[in-house]
Amino acid sequence: DGSARDLIAYYPYRKLSEPGADPKTYSIDVSTQVSQKAIDLMGSSLVPGKSSKDASVKFVFAHKLVKLDVSVEAGTGLEGTSLSDVSVDITGQHTVGTYDFVSGSK
Repeated sequence: DGSARDLIAYYPYRKLSEPGADPKTYSIDVSTQVSQKAIDLMGSSLVPGKSSKDASVKFVFAHKLVKLDVSVEAGTGLEGTSLSDVSVDITGQHTVGTYDFVSGSK
């Protein structure tokens, strides 16, 4: 009908109209992290008041999740050969949740 609408965009696309689901929230599950692309989430800022008469929309996206990259290197008291069996476990982190596109909260 030509009336103005506020617009928000997100990536990657996922149908949000699951039965009983809040249409403005996006389910997040990063418990499996084999592929970074598979768990990426980006959201745009709100673009207010757009209608079919002003179809030009510029979305500004930002990453909504954090990637943690840990490097362990030899140094004082730690020889390079002793790093062959080193592993890093990060515990106590939430791996499932929802992201609300309208409020921007996780």
